[in-house]
Amino acid sequence: MTGTLMALGVAGVLFLALRRLPRDPGIALVALLWVAASAAQAAATTSNFFMTQGAPVSLPRVLLSPMTTGWMLIGLCIAVGGQAAIASAVVVRAICIQAGWILVFSGLSVVLFAVLGLERLEVPSPLALLLPSSLPIVYQQLTMKFFQMDSFMGGRVLRLTLFFPWATTLSLASAAALLIALRERDVFWRRTALAGGLLGTVLSQGRSAMVCVAAALLLFALLRLSPRARFGLVVVVALALNLAVVLGFDPVAVAEDFYRAFTEARSGSSAARYIVYELTWRRVLDAPWLGHGWFSGPAARWLPTMPLGSHSTFYGVLYIGGILTFAVLCLAFATTVLSVAMRLQDRREDAIVALPVLLVIGVVANGETFQNMVPSLLLLFVWLGSALRPAATAPGATFAQPAGGKGGAPLTSGAAARPAG
Repeated sequence: MTGTLMALGVAGVLFLALRRLPRDPGIALVALLWVAASAAQAAATTSNFFMTQGAPVSLPRVLLSPMTTGWMLIGLCIAVGGQAAIASAVVVRAICIQAGWILVFSGLSVVLFAVLGLERLEVPSPLALLLPSSLPIVYQQLTMKFFQMDSFMGGRVLRLTLFFPWATTLSLASAAALLIALRERDVFWRRTALAGGLLGTVLSQGRSAMVCVAAALLLFALLRLSPRARFGLVVVVALALNLAVVLGFDPVAVAEDFYRAFTEARSGSSAARYIVYELTWRRVLDAPWLGHGWFSGPAARWLPTMPLGSHSTFYGVLYIGGILTFAVLCLAFATTVLSVAMRLQDRREDAIVALPVLLVIGVVANGETFQNMVPSLLLLFVWLGSALRPAATAPGATFAQPAGGKGGAPLTSGAAARPAG
């Protein structure tokens, strides 16, 4: 079911994006840059295919895979969200509903774990039973992965993946829902999304997402302050840190202890990643401009499930697309961040949430092959496109108190609540 819905979602995004392009030139530029990243990757893949005699891959399959098309999907989603006809509130509600399902299945998974006492519980869909088990889509998209036991901080803990391909995808979707739920006007759906987002972030055991959610909420609170209050807070924090250092506080030692605890929380995973990164970098230097075109076999014999270029967007894009693709991708992400920051000038509340969301995306992408996660996160990027719209063309961008007080208003700044004039 998940794979079918994902395919329908991708088809819907393609239809809506081609049916009507965003009129705002800034949104169109952002969308085109993401599409250009996929075009650069496709060019690198095609060049490597023809330069490599007897290439062990199917060129059409690689070009149509998320490895190549993932960045294009982000651009198309932003183009769909940037259309003035789609209200931001509608997309926010859809994300809250998805977080509600995360809440339901997380609770069900915990109950099944307590009752069954199994190491893992995975249920393939009827469609998965009809396809060869060797196809990656069978396990990643067509199998419901309720829970598994995983190592964490020297012990064994419950880890959820649910209807996402990987646990890290669940952690990112949950963390984003936790932040975007702040824009939901209905109390029930807001609380449901906050609970589902929090539970999904914690039980997926995504270390980067958990740390980023805390940092993102602090950034969100800082952005909501007035410039005067923000300046005063910076002065107070600076004075407090200076006083703490005088009294013996060592910020460098604290940072080192935190990083050590972060990496040792799942030490086996961290060690394996570092090995893959080192081996990948050596191969990047062999073909720096166009990369190697696609992910090859395992990085080492003792890492059969970790190919060269995996588990890092930074190393991965350099490995398969080279410097040219990486440069276009950096330009697309930087332009997106800049466009969101420009929306802060007219006090767009969605933009205040979008910056922390981009922070979470950037950090999580550093430790994952992010383009492969995009088909599972279409709603997130459609909402991001709606956050880029100017306030005058963004229905549902700011919410006043609903009639009769039902549901309550979402978190809004004073500037957004004040009437014009």
